[in-house]
Amino acid sequence: MNVLCTSDWHMGIYGDPGDALKLNNSQVLDLLSRWETEYDLILFNGDILEVLKSARIKFSHSEQAQKVIDDRLPVIEKIMSLKNYRWIVGNHDYPLEELLGLPQSLVVPLENDYTLVAQHGHLLRAPIEHYSQYAWHFHLMYCLSWWVDRIGMKLSGEQFCLDAMIAQSLNEWRLANPHRNPSRTAKDRIVRLFMSYASLNSDVNYASLDDLFQKKAQQLFSQRNTLVTFGHSHHRQIQYFENNNVYVNTGSFSYHTGYSTPIFSTDEGRITVVKNQ
Repeated sequence: MNVLCTSDWHMGIYGDPGDALKLNNSQVLDLLSRWETEYDLILFNGDILEVLKSARIKFSHSEQAQKVIDDRLPVIEKIMSLKNYRWIVGNHDYPLEELLGLPQSLVVPLENDYTLVAQHGHLLRAPIEHYSQYAWHFHLMYCLSWWVDRIGMKLSGEQFCLDAMIAQSLNEWRLANPHRNPSRTAKDRIVRLFMSYASLNSDVNYASLDDLFQKKAQQLFSQRNTLVTFGHSHHRQIQYFENNNVYVNTGSFSYHTGYSTPIFSTDEGRITVVKNQ
């Protein structure tokens, strides 16, 4: 049995600066049709839609979610018609819990006595109110991000995406030296500033997410044969533990990552990463 795990598409209205996916409906439909024939289970692990970014500072997240659903309706309908899929909400598409009836987490039995445990991961950092009742600085942050993307798309092309660039830089910084003090250079200080801003009113600092998710995954392991998956951090991680327990963070699904996805095989108990670009 092969299980595809994907998250953090941040798919908005196509062509809008709030859309980080950068694929039109036809392209996504082709991809989903291919996945349906190749994989036994497809897990959409949160933040598939982007409803928090807008040209305005204050707006209704539920109304924005409905606009994205209307624009991406062929994709939504295709996902929900797949023969074997599971879909949970994240923090950037939390209104889908009410609008589409999506759960916050799930447990799914797999073949060969494996069990899939999936959460997006945002609720490990802070309660739901942190995401559904954003303070003014979060509204401002996403509004500024929308305008930066609009200008960047005009100057550098449609593939420009500030969030993807920041995530890529953070991942490169983490891989370069995971234990370095993020205050030695000007670039390090910028990274530290971003991490601090992203951590406002949160119980866990953004820079500590990897450790948090690893520890939580180990707590969620059954005695053996458990696949635990999170998203949220945009930083892909794959770790194997004793008794055939596996942890994977799906990372982001974007142009900058080659639209890559982790695939878990219950026959081999291993994960491979496949590029879909």
